[in-house]
Amino acid sequence: MERKLRGEIFRRSFMVQACWNFEKLQNVGFAWAIYPALRVLYKGRELGESVRRHLEIFNTQPFMASFALGVTVKMEEERAALEPARAQAAAERISEIKAALAPPLAAIGDKLFWSTLRPFTLVVSLLVWWLLGLRQWSLPLEVIKQNESHFRFDMPRMLVGLLAGLAVYNAMAIWIRWKGLKYGYKCGAHGACGIDFMDWQGFIGRLRACGFGAALLLLALKAYGPLSLGFRLGADRRETVVLALLPLVMALTFFTARLGMRNSSLYFGALALCAASLFFI
Repeated sequence: MERKLRGEIFRRSFMVQACWNFEKLQNVGFAWAIYPALRVLYKGRELGESVRRHLEIFNTQPFMASFALGVTVKMEEERAALEPARAQAAAERISEIKAALAPPLAAIGDKLFWSTLRPFTLVVSLLVWWLLGLRQWSLPLEVIKQNESHFRFDMPRMLVGLLAGLAVYNAMAIWIRWKGLKYGYKCGAHGACGIDFMDWQGFIGRLRACGFGAALLLLALKAYGPLSLGFRLGADRRETVVLALLPLVMALTFFTARLGMRNSSLYFGALALCAASLFFI
């Protein structure tokens, strides 16, 4: 695939959900994205027929659709070189491969982007706000009300935090779109074509571990505010202790879970620890 053609399909892949519909889901967006390749391969009536073939039902995670696009472009190139007697069978195989790729790509993409990367980027934004000095979110509401004159929202710094989170999320999404298109084309339905692009489960596990560590840091920062200001400004001591215990409880839960303890034991142990700490305050 020429780089110019790849770039055009890549740009159009951002619109794969623009015409999402309940009847055939992402079919219009997929046909729109792959049209530049079809326009090179077919002319006249054959071009119209090839577009209609790609208006069949299709649905996957939008960032992962580029893998299916790359595979389909390669298979369409191979089909265009066949004689008419074999072209129909090749068209049916293209439909079968598209239908087979969509569910596993959707499962991987949902787990990576919706369940893991999206909450991770929220943590990134909060950490950036903390580093920039926007720490109101880490303090009890009563403390903020009592010292309202000391807190000012700074829009430029808030935008920096938001943009940092968006940059992390979109950098991954754009990279997957670009690499997926190239990898799918190279694979050409002669392998798993996206499912074997990387160790998805290992990558998601490492990203979740990073997110968990960042979340623990956030809880520690949340506890730091009441610990540093709470006693000085008269905040409730129990609230301060509970906030200080949250990172500890989460860390113990995580590490004991890795040792194989059952979830019920972890929950009861965490509740007992919190109850005991409140009783002796």
